[in-house]
Amino acid sequence: MKITATAITILKRAASLVLLVALTGCAGQSLTPSPTIPSQTSPATNDGSTLRLYVARDCGALDPLFPETRDVQQLMVLTHEPLVRYGADGTLKGCLAENWQHETVGWQTCWTFYLRKGVYFHGDDGMELTADDVVFTMEKLMGSEAQSPYRATLSLIDHYEATDRYVLKVYCKYPLRTLPEAMIFPVVSRRDYGQTAFPVGTGPYVWKPDEDTSALHLEVNQNWWRQSPKIPNIVVRYMADNDAALAAFASRQLDVVPTQNRVAGSYRKEGVSNVISCLSQMFECLIPNVKGGVLSERAVRQAIAYALDRGDIITRAYAGFGLEADVPIAPDDARYDARFSAISTNTAKARQLLEEAGWSPDEESGIYQKDGRKLSFTIKVYPDSRNPSRLEAARLVAQQLGKVGMDVSVLSLTQTQYDRALANRDFDMLYGGIGFSRLPDWRFLVQSGGESNVMGYASAAMDAALEDYFAADTDEACQQAVVRMAMQFIEDLPVIGIG
Repeated sequence: MKITATAITILKRAASLVLLVALTGCAGQSLTPSPTIPSQTSPATNDGSTLRLYVARDCGALDPLFPETRDVQQLMVLTHEPLVRYGADGTLKGCLAENWQHETVGWQTCWTFYLRKGVYFHGDDGMELTADDVVFTMEKLMGSEAQSPYRATLSLIDHYEATDRYVLKVYCKYPLRTLPEAMIFPVVSRRDYGQTAFPVGTGPYVWKPDEDTSALHLEVNQNWWRQSPKIPNIVVRYMADNDAALAAFASRQLDVVPTQNRVAGSYRKEGVSNVISCLSQMFECLIPNVKGGVLSERAVRQAIAYALDRGDIITRAYAGFGLEADVPIAPDDARYDARFSAISTNTAKARQLLEEAGWSPDEESGIYQKDGRKLSFTIKVYPDSRNPSRLEAARLVAQQLGKVGMDVSVLSLTQTQYDRALANRDFDMLYGGIGFSRLPDWRFLVQSGGESNVMGYASAAMDAALEDYFAADTDEACQQAVVRMAMQFIEDLPVIGIG
């Protein structure tokens, strides 16, 4: 994953994603006062037969393999399906693949996936899903230079082939016990991909042509291989931004709105709407430039981590929606270990770390100094409409660090300025969020020379732990490598977790 302003601002686990859900049968009641919304909206009533959602107006093309925004990626879940998906308990479940197994073939590990029979792509003349469609999908993902949230983990694959109409064999460059977790990409039709106005999948809903250009329309896929969905129709309205969507929700013209807005809790109303907090795979963090300046010192980064009261930041900036986190592994992940929550607020420890590293507080200002330079830096932040709380969070960070003798300022940037700062590594520290998959493939971020290693971080110990994870040939060896990765992350703090 390449970190751009767009990607970094899609947050988060701190201030976890919040869903605002309107309850049907209560359309006559209103929520709290809201801004005026455009007149081109659906009626403020809903009989339960239609689910009303939204996407940003600038969400990009409806491409399941190369979505330009998370809006599109999430929307494609309604129309497309992967070989495997995560169940409610966090474990992998079969989807288009009924089951799978692995074996050692020479120096490689071969995973065999057995596809379901009788699964058809959308359309009156929909073709049956075969292993050739999966091969085609993988070829598209691995052969394109375009950014895709699914491509990084596929780089672990050496080659693959369809050995039967319903059998796919995948050969890995490593033993890779966790290869099935990389097979969560949406499968597209070999015949129809790129040839139709709307992408063709096998999922529970199909695109429904409509003259209404202000929205996308979907209806139930009558030929879906699973039990038919209970909601027959979905309307996805284009909205200028999340604020406009919240206004539409308040006026009963949308039924579900995902948001990270700090005022989300105010939309909860008995019998009318509910607010549901959801853990995501986004890691809210401080991103230091470790190639130069005061943040190149590990002791300084450790002092920052101990000086922060992350619970206070989450409470005040994100209205309590979120969990503190030191590493990008969620507590509901089977790989999570209690040792991964290693840092708690300890200002005395923060000062001790600084003084042991040769920093001393100035008698007048109280700001730590060393070799004639102050412990001073700027946090740059891009507070887009989906993450308005980030600016407040950055200011709280600066206030907390100021109390232990650090001179920290906050600079709010536009997206263009933020992109430029990333591209040129023109920053002391950024406040942002980074998306991680459940598969702990952190190479893009913390491997020496990683694609999105904008921090300039390099560690032989981390590189070795990453290599050992992919070379592990048992579940126990995989977990041991994950623990090493996480503990090295906590020791070096290439990024400093908020949650």
